[in-house]
Amino acid sequence: MKSIRMIHIGKTGGSALKTMFMVKAEELNAKGVDVRGRKHTVTLQDMIQKREENIIFFVRHPVSRFVSAFNSRLRQGLPRYNSPWNRSEEIAFSRFKEPNELAEALSSEDPNVSTAAKWDMQSINHVKEHMSKWLISKNFLEANRDALYYIGTTETMDEDVIKLFEKMGVAPPDADLGNVHRHETPVGYSKTLSDKAVTNLTQWYAEDIGIYQWCADNRSAINAAPLR
Repeated sequence: MKSIRMIHIGKTGGSALKTMFMVKAEELNAKGVDVRGRKHTVTLQDMIQKREENIIFFVRHPVSRFVSAFNSRLRQGLPRYNSPWNRSEEIAFSRFKEPNELAEALSSEDPNVSTAAKWDMQSINHVKEHMSKWLISKNFLEANRDALYYIGTTETMDEDVIKLFEKMGVAPPDADLGNVHRHETPVGYSKTLSDKAVTNLTQWYAEDIGIYQWCADNRSAINAAPLR
């Protein structure tokens, strides 16, 4: 039995992917493949230390991921989850009602506003968690690329899911299954960012953008490699 393990990076579609693996578990096992999604707390470094191979994960552009993360916590995880704000989040959302407001405030000329924004960026769950928490750095990825089996992106998730399951030797799950289980932002929440906001977020998540670019540059070759 070959083992495949998934790193569950927050706000990249991991919940939907785990559901697909469960639905297809019997077919995958029949092909001699055991696929399991790890908890949010498990990192690439953890897996490498345990000598795990055939690692998969999905990434998302950090600017888009910020918007999704902000809106997810703004609605306290609803409708799929119900995760009330902690005290720091209560304060943050009393100050900033939309992702653009928080992102723009990072470079405010008012030091009180910019300080508050930086504090809130480090207080809101998901927003405060960089992808480097799970993937460490682009250099770490490069050093351990032989342990990687598949890299997808949230932006191309439908296509990547099909290719991933085809690579594992089974038919991909029903497209509607993924749509039902995705933790997507409902209609009515702002997703618009100004140029100023994008510039600020690009600086804030600079390391993550480097990681995302490494994944974009290398995933074709990694995704073509066979199961080990």
